[in-house]
Amino acid sequence: MSFSKDAIRSRLQTAWINTCRRTRITLRFAPFVFLAAAVGLSILGGVRIRSIRDSQKAQIAAENWQGDSSVRYSQITCFARGQMQTNNAPDLYLSPDKSLNVTEIETIHDALDKTVKASFSEEKDNSDSDDSDTGTGKIWIDAYSATADCTLERPATAVQKAASASITVTGVGGDYGLFHPLSIVSGAFLSSDTPDTKKIVLDTELAFRLFGTYQVTGQSVFIGEREYVIVGVVRHPSTKIDQATQGDLLRAYIPFSELSFLSAPSQSTDTPTDPSANSPTAWKTNLAVTTYEVVLPNRLSGIALQNFKTALEGTGKQSSDYLITENTGRFSFLRLYNTTFPIGKTAQLRDGYTFPFWERSAQRAEMTLVFWWVWIGVSILTILLSLLSIFASFGKFTRKQRESTERLTIKRI
Repeated sequence: MSFSKDAIRSRLQTAWINTCRRTRITLRFAPFVFLAAAVGLSILGGVRIRSIRDSQKAQIAAENWQGDSSVRYSQITCFARGQMQTNNAPDLYLSPDKSLNVTEIETIHDALDKTVKASFSEEKDNSDSDDSDTGTGKIWIDAYSATADCTLERPATAVQKAASASITVTGVGGDYGLFHPLSIVSGAFLSSDTPDTKKIVLDTELAFRLFGTYQVTGQSVFIGEREYVIVGVVRHPSTKIDQATQGDLLRAYIPFSELSFLSAPSQSTDTPTDPSANSPTAWKTNLAVTTYEVVLPNRLSGIALQNFKTALEGTGKQSSDYLITENTGRFSFLRLYNTTFPIGKTAQLRDGYTFPFWERSAQRAEMTLVFWWVWIGVSILTILLSLLSIFASFGKFTRKQRESTERLTIKRI
């Protein structure tokens, strides 16, 4: 083998020429590779955006309520503050300018009911009922809730030892089940017109932890000294976003008035504020409602939100003192942009509120969707640049081919 300078120089020149040729070939096909990759990634982003939107079942109550009706509806949620207690008991009513209680919810409900029925009056003049196009006997719906942490106990039986679990219990009122269509594994969800409030619904993990089965309707459990009959078992969403925001505690649902039995000892009396006790309405004013949800007709864009704020301010409150979210259309590109920018503004507005797990899931979904929209934006930009590069390369190739043809023609002449 020769190692002369000429041989080495020749080998280096050959290697350089081959490298340049391969680089030109690679660069020639690179725009096509980037184009294919960008198209695939943009499709992936679109699929992920649709999947995340569809997984947020708590944000589509208006669509579910509307059904085949020609009337458009909008879902609105109002979050209020409460006085937190050190033992994780339910929040107490703090002040009229920050909190909501059931008495005020009833006042807002009546004001909204008058407004909504007035807007339907012309259509219902020739009707025997106030039924809307949904066919449910109601024109609109609402629900309210608050949460607390406690210990749920299952008494011992002849074949099982006693068991207990730390849980997050949600006190619900109104048509909560219509806003949060949880998957029913057995039994049914709580009914707003049930006279006996000592009912409870468990989630699947809690039911299995205490009983080893999901078929537990009719069984009894205890919160403190108070006995509850299980009327249903539900399964919560299990997406990655939901699992990341649901927390570690197991979950159960009871009527809102039952939260009065979980109040801190310093706030309660010897006789609990039971609807059947001497002060039947004490829980309506003492307990804070941290979440109030409505689905209202939205014949004109924004009219539902305006009607809600008007009804809220009719109780002597200022809508600016509460966090009001229009859930319908929440995940649209424009709404996500307004939520993200100015940076930090939304976080500042949400500061100081205690959100239920499904709202935390929605907020996390917003951040995830922003990421995927940025992903799609970068993909689209890559597509445009790739197409521009392909067009430029094609034009350069065409120009060279034309010049070659002209030189060949001149040579022949």
